[in-house]
Amino acid sequence: YTLRIGLRDWFPHILPKSGTNQRTASLYTDFLFTDTFVYQLSFDIDVVLTNAPRSINIDNGYGKCIFSLTEIDSKTYTISAQLIVNHEMLRPEKIHFLNEISAAVNEINNTALVFTKK
Repeated sequence: YTLRIGLRDWFPHILPKSGTNQRTASLYTDFLFTDTFVYQLSFDIDVVLTNAPRSINIDNGYGKCIFSLTEIDSKTYTISAQLIVNHEMLRPEKIHFLNEISAAVNEINNTALVFTKK
């Protein structure tokens, strides 16, 4: 028994694109926000997560990105992701803050969990 669960589209965080060229203008956020998603996976049988994703905890000059997966018991797992955008403007030389958070969101969206029967 093996179950693969892809997390694409589970956490629909909205972030602006920084662009591929060197920025010369500041980036202005449309709005400040906090998105929090929490899912609880409950199985009928005891399972083992064979590929635990890394936890993410970024706090920088653009906002915060937090992701974690917690085993409650052998049948229950909790997945949570939070994105907080708390800066209205990023100067061009600080665009790496947005890029760091965007990369973390992409990593979360590309995560697939694999559970096997215990």
